[in-house]
Amino acid sequence: MDVMMFFRTLCAPVRALLFALLALAFAGCFEFTQEYPEKRTYGLDLSRDMAGRSPVLDAVLKVRRMDISDRFAGRALIYRMDDVKWEADFYNEFLVPPALNITEEVRRWLGRAKLFSQSVAVSSRLRASYVLEGEIHSLYGDFRERPAAVVEAQFFLLTPDSDLVFQRRYEQRVDLSSSSPEDLVQGFHTGLRRMLGELEQDLEKDLARSTPEDGDRPNQ
Repeated sequence: MDVMMFFRTLCAPVRALLFALLALAFAGCFEFTQEYPEKRTYGLDLSRDMAGRSPVLDAVLKVRRMDISDRFAGRALIYRMDDVKWEADFYNEFLVPPALNITEEVRRWLGRAKLFSQSVAVSSRLRASYVLEGEIHSLYGDFRERPAAVVEAQFFLLTPDSDLVFQRRYEQRVDLSSSSPEDLVQGFHTGLRRMLGELEQDLEKDLARSTPEDGDRPNQ
């Protein structure tokens, strides 16, 4: 009796069970594993050297958490592929949400620039002389033609009573050698350092023009 004749003599449930066992044995001879890209995380570190001078103002600056466009608020790196197509890269992402990371870096940068005697987080119990707010409008890789990192932000300097002292919008576009996530994050570093350097210079000039007399300074 050949194999086919043997199977025909078996009842249907037994044949089904034997076919299932054969299928499992066959599948065990092969590996059907799907490989996924390795997940990588990145941080932004915009540290600068400490300015070798006394503070420009004997004042306390509080830096509020930066607002950010919803499109760029997540941890995934964002790519613009054409005029209508955007992609979020969930295998390459920021270690912490970018608004939190950039807020801390802005505070540290201005603290080391010594524009103010103190540059503190909004949670500090020190009484603020000035408050810095910011909005991040763009933070993405533009891959439509030549790869570039794009960073746009706007900053506002306020008194504790919310009177506007200074506002300025900044945009940086940094050409990249490739469209790799590593090059993109390095482009963010370059663009943000340039941006904060410009902000520092603009604040210093504006504060030098508008610094009140000692008796008219905001409450500290």
